[in-house]
Amino acid sequence: MNMKSSAMIMAVVAGWMTAINLAAADPIFVDLNAAGDNNGSSWTDAYTNLQTAIEEAVSDDVLWVAEGVYTNDIDGTESFSIDKSLTIYGGFTNGMETLGDRDATAHPTILDGEKTRRVLNITAGNVLLDGLTVKKGVPSNEGGGDSLDQRRFVDNRGLYPYGERSGS
Repeated sequence: MNMKSSAMIMAVVAGWMTAINLAAADPIFVDLNAAGDNNGSSWTDAYTNLQTAIEEAVSDDVLWVAEGVYTNDIDGTESFSIDKSLTIYGGFTNGMETLGDRDATAHPTILDGEKTRRVLNITAGNVLLDGLTVKKGVPSNEGGGDSLDQRRFVDNRGLYPYGERSGS
């Protein structure tokens, strides 16, 4: 076996092992109304603060976020800051067991920037936001490689060279 074939086999095996590890990883749960231990290990013990869940997560973790309106308003200036590769899915209700169960239209998960200038501050690559609605804010992406799937932007403002412009 030549060096090129060995390298290719090792890359395939490494990718396969990564896929197994990602599939086996439990999601981190977030639900505004959870009443348990607030550690993200289940719907009962879900984090009640999305930013705390983001901060406690490690790169490549997956967050499942239950329906509700999430703000990160500490002093009126805070946005949701994502500084590592994460996948964040919205559209769940408490108790859903699979990714296929969720419905972002029936169970909206809203990141609301009504009291902030910016809803999102993404400084990492490989961030996937799926099934979330970003409302009343200015998203910011200083990183790269992020993806926004099955999302909605509602009543947001963009800054343009000649002033602010609103849109949906």
